[in-house]
Amino acid sequence: SNPVQLSVTHSVLQDSIDELKATLVTDTSASFEWNRVVAQDTNSRLNKDRDWYYRVSYSILDNQFAAYQDHQILDQTQADSEKVKLEIRDLSPGTEYTFRFQIQSGNLTGPATLKRVTTAGKSLPRPEIREVSVVPTAGTSIKLTWNLPEDAKTNNQYVYAVYYGMNVREMISNG
Repeated sequence: SNPVQLSVTHSVLQDSIDELKATLVTDTSASFEWNRVVAQDTNSRLNKDRDWYYRVSYSILDNQFAAYQDHQILDQTQADSEKVKLEIRDLSPGTEYTFRFQIQSGNLTGPATLKRVTTAGKSLPRPEIREVSVVPTAGTSIKLTWNLPEDAKTNNQYVYAVYYGMNVREMISNG
């Protein structure tokens, strides 16, 4: 067969978010502010693509199973301001989060800017499992036993989630 020459064009998104600040952190929310990105390079894809956006994702380092939805902010909605502002709600009190801020344009993602924030307040109690056993009447069931937190005896407000799977990869991907 005849040799074929392949040509691969390479496109990179180098624009990133700068001057990122956490402006207000409460028990259950975090507010951020950063400079609106203006493409400095005339060849930047941001000058060609009008639908690029800021993507914000976040996680808790000590709970890899918790999954949070990404936030997307179209740049066009911020065109009348030099600053971009975002408030993220429904966070857990007394918890350290890692926020990742990036620019997204089509299938390209710019460099990440990370911000660690710890919410105020007392953290939620963590169940400590006392006993794990296979249920005698059903070989496919497991019985878990844990102590209730001290304040749960008078305040029945806690909901427990149990994550399980065949292996760690399955637990992380399926929850």
